[in-house]
Amino acid sequence: MALSYFSLSTEKLVEVFYEPKNCNEHNGVTVLCSRFTANYRQFDASNPLSIIENSNNISDEYGNSSDDEIDIIHLSKHILSTTIIEHDANIKKQYETESQKMNAVLEDIGLIIDGVSKFFTFKSQPSYMMFHKHNITSYSPDRNASSITTENSIDSSGSIKYNTERKWCTSTPMSSPNHKYKSIDEYRKYFNSMVMKHDRLKEKNSYLLNHNRKKINLKYWSKRHMLFSKFDLGILLDDESFYSVCPEVLSYHIAKRCQNHVVLDPFCGAGGNIIQLAFMCDLVIAIDIDPTKILFAKHNAEIYGVAEKIEFIVGDFFSLASKLKADVVFMSPPWGGPEYSINESFSIALMCNNFNCGGYDIFNLTKSIASNIAFHVPKTTNIFECLWLAINFGKVEIQQNIINGRLNSITAFYGEFTDITDDEY
Repeated sequence: MALSYFSLSTEKLVEVFYEPKNCNEHNGVTVLCSRFTANYRQFDASNPLSIIENSNNISDEYGNSSDDEIDIIHLSKHILSTTIIEHDANIKKQYETESQKMNAVLEDIGLIIDGVSKFFTFKSQPSYMMFHKHNITSYSPDRNASSITTENSIDSSGSIKYNTERKWCTSTPMSSPNHKYKSIDEYRKYFNSMVMKHDRLKEKNSYLLNHNRKKINLKYWSKRHMLFSKFDLGILLDDESFYSVCPEVLSYHIAKRCQNHVVLDPFCGAGGNIIQLAFMCDLVIAIDIDPTKILFAKHNAEIYGVAEKIEFIVGDFFSLASKLKADVVFMSPPWGGPEYSINESFSIALMCNNFNCGGYDIFNLTKSIASNIAFHVPKTTNIFECLWLAINFGKVEIQQNIINGRLNSITAFYGEFTDITDDEY
């Protein structure tokens, strides 16, 4: 689905200042809560299946129907909305403290507030709240439902030097046939043929072919054009990428907010975010520890005609971090697969949890690379953890990402980012 199929909007909801309980702790944190909303222009709430491809006969290759196809297109009977209440006498609640009241407002707009964490105690309390929209209410969201060569070099100090010459994208997208796959099996045939062409994938050929044969199913297949509008031009995704790539319409919005000279994505995967970043920025540095993902990302970037603006690096971000510099870092470390949503509250510590304290230490590493960080996290992330990370920044914007009425994810912005108004889409 091309971006033109969506109506896009942004809005600021509330702003909260958290002051330290002990003045020696920190200077306080300002939290701006905002929303990005993307709605399919022809979305019919009375007929959710209207936006699902081939919805008349939805079943996998084994004949099993799926109950998840509506969910995977990010629909919900609980539609998030912001409204102005004219008569609120019936919805007044009793709170013991103003702090409880402010936190309840954040919960009402769909954020997870969990003050108990074994990794930290956020020693702050909300002191005031400013409403960008008055009397906000909403329904609660339904939450259950071998290296590639690059142009980089390493100088005598051990730092990576980037070719930062401005690279405007003047090339045309890679010429590819329009496949318009009629079934998952047809896509598998294409995927397998492409895998067999890559010498670097020979050792993984058997794994990739068998893994994809077993794993790709309707649940992820049905959202393929949400992930890449040019999917039918030959996009390559393995089964993991089908559920981990950010929807293109959201990647586009995030890229507009992150536009700068040099942007780094240290966990680039199959390339969904770096492709959109390359349209907006002078240079994108794309890192992934998996050489297969880098091959897919480079191939996919070529289809969009932006590969020349991206430096692809196969490597371990934790080993490379001390050598990296950028103006902006966008990162979405592995969330742990689809199972992350089982728990009502997700902890950042669970990201890459084999690395010390997971997401906390990843964030600390990233602060030495750039002063502006966009941290893409699950929709169930405990926002007190996002606040904790903001102590040295003094502010954070917590953006809810809503696609077709359903909360998809959260992006926390630390530092200075571009504000986008509706008329800029």
